[in-house]
Amino acid sequence: MSPLATIDPCNHASAIQETLVASRRGEVLAGRAQPAVHPALHQAEERAAAFFLAPGLFGVLAFIAFPVIFSFAISLTRWDIIGRPEFVGTANYLHLLGDAQFHHYLRNTFIYAGS
Repeated sequence: MSPLATIDPCNHASAIQETLVASRRGEVLAGRAQPAVHPALHQAEERAAAFFLAPGLFGVLAFIAFPVIFSFAISLTRWDIIGRPEFVGTANYLHLLGDAQFHHYLRNTFIYAGS
């Protein structure tokens, strides 16, 4: 007799639980054999996934995340590349907001980007 034959069809939670238990034991469910899954297989799959994801993750960190964070950190300093950077906080941004040319350039950017 199938393990599912004794389950009340109205009780879906117990049916799902019994199906999972039976599949772990490798019993036949719905006309086909369900292989028992060993925990070491899950660990191997996780290692394989990490192995295949690592190059992409490295690329994102090296070529996107690091430059963005480093650019933001530099934007908070006054630095002429030759000397040491001097932390000025948001002074660079406040100076930019007070500049008339910046507003003109920003308006032109929105005009050209919108068309």
